Amino acid sequence: MLQKWSAFDPRTAPASPPRVSPAAKVSANLGFLMNIRLISNRFHVLSYCLLFAAVAIGCERSAPIEQATPPPDLYRSKTSARHVEFEGIAGELREAMLERDLLVRTERVAGLLQRLSPESAEQVLEVFETVWLDLGQTELELLGDWWARFDPHRAIEWAESDMRTARTQVPYAVMRAWARWDPRAAASRAVDAKEKDPTLRATYEAAVIEGWEDSGQPGIVAYIQDLGPGFERQRALRGLTRRMVLRDGPDAAFRWADALPVQDKLFRLNALRRVTKYAAKLDPVLAAKYVEQYEGTYYMRSLPQRVAIQWARKDPEAMMRWLASLANGRDRDEGVREGFRTWARRDYEAAVAWLHRGEHERYKDEAAALVARRLQIGEPERAIEIAQRIVKNDLRVGTLIVVARSWGVQDERAAVDWANGQSGLTPKEKELAQSYGELWRGGVVAAMEKRAKLDEAAAKARLDDFADPDLDQEETQVEAFSLPGSVQQLR
Repeated sequence: MLQKWSAFDPRTAPASPPRVSPAAKVSANLGFLMNIRLISNRFHVLSYCLLFAAVAIGCERSAPIEQATPPPDLYRSKTSARHVEFEGIAGELREAMLERDLLVRTERVAGLLQRLSPESAEQVLEVFETVWLDLGQTELELLGDWWARFDPHRAIEWAESDMRTARTQVPYAVMRAWARWDPRAAASRAVDAKEKDPTLRATYEAAVIEGWEDSGQPGIVAYIQDLGPGFERQRALRGLTRRMVLRDGPDAAFRWADALPVQDKLFRLNALRRVTKYAAKLDPVLAAKYVEQYEGTYYMRSLPQRVAIQWARKDPEAMMRWLASLANGRDRDEGVREGFRTWARRDYEAAVAWLHRGEHERYKDEAAALVARRLQIGEPERAIEIAQRIVKNDLRVGTLIVVARSWGVQDERAAVDWANGQSGLTPKEKELAQSYGELWRGGVVAAMEKRAKLDEAAAKARLDDFADPDLDQEETQVEAFSLPGSVQQLR
């Protein structure tokens, strides 16, 4: 047997060897086994019989390699059995759509569609029906863009109903192309979409803004302003200002926002906020210089935090130095809070080290409050120590009361002794610090359990060496749940 197997040469073997039935295989194997005198145990013989039978059945069920079929041509429609013949440019279009290289195919299809007139629409659709296309493929976007130039109503109906285009970027492409040619009609269709499917309106409005901007036709700012205060106008402004910053640069976008009429102060403020956000993503230093021009005015509202959030991702210490240069007030405090929050989520240890570096100053108050709330579960004494550094009285007292309440759930006697001792709280504030309901208690207990699980998981990771010994602080510390931060909120 070994000699025959080693002498086998697949090059000289027949292409299709005679197929032996499973029954014949089992019979031959049984005969072979019965002739072996060394096997005397009948139980062993029966076991071998069952084994060979199973192998034979498996061989019967598995198809030989020679019978494997080639993979189907996925670019050819299964309905192409109609054998429709196309001539001229339509034939070229179908041939281009069968090209397997995506870049070549896209170039050829786009070039041919540009040469076709609106009268070719029906034949183009017929060509597209003979080629297999998956959800939202590039060719479908090209078809929608081409079709919307002369028959946008039918194009958007097709994009919303066809199985290959619904819930893809194809409807967006149709609305964008429509807005390039007739932006007001496209905008009206976007409004009508709210009744049909509210989820479509946001997509359609974004496409209209993009197409209207591409068209160069006037009226887009007036259209957005006429939407009135609310989420829809904010959403439209977002698309417009993002494109301005990316296309024209932060300087041009800030000049545009600054030149808006002052009669609608809220619209001008919202435009400045959007421009500031996207400009800070590209160049936070430049955005900060523009924001400084509005210090002390109505338009400074929440601008620092929009710069700080983006700057904290690039150079958090430079961000804090800039915030420290601004005047005390709500806008600067919001910037410090949100900038520090972003920094701490990315590098908690570095953010806390910055907080403790040098003397505590007034502009660090919001950062200290965030750290104190984060430490209220597990390290309340440390949280109290940090909270007592806060200069702003209202924020300091509110943070102390929040931490004291959480401390009371963890160790009631220690929390009461602190409140009645050197807390510096007034009798009314002490009462607030020691009064909390079951909802508060449940929140603290849940946070304690979550922290315990995270600590246990971190300890196990260190013990089993499943992870780096120095786990990210964000993974092992529980961020403070939503709690009020001022005395007025607590009352």
